[in-house]
Amino acid sequence: MDMANYRLSRIYAEGWNKAQLLSEEQTAGLKKDSMAALNPYGAEPERSRWMEGFAKAIGS
Repeated sequence: MDMANYRLSRIYAEGWNKAQLLSEEQTAGLKKDSMAALNPYGAEPERSRWMEGFAKAIGS
């Protein structure tokens, strides 16, 4: 695995981990805009990978 792919996999994990820190009540009905506000990345492809991990963890 090259370094770029490894880095993106870690960013995915960051998003997943962030979602795990939130309660079910906090993530229930969470809109895409609200998820985006939690995302610390402003540029692609990092922003999308973080969002992918977060969404997967909350079941979206």
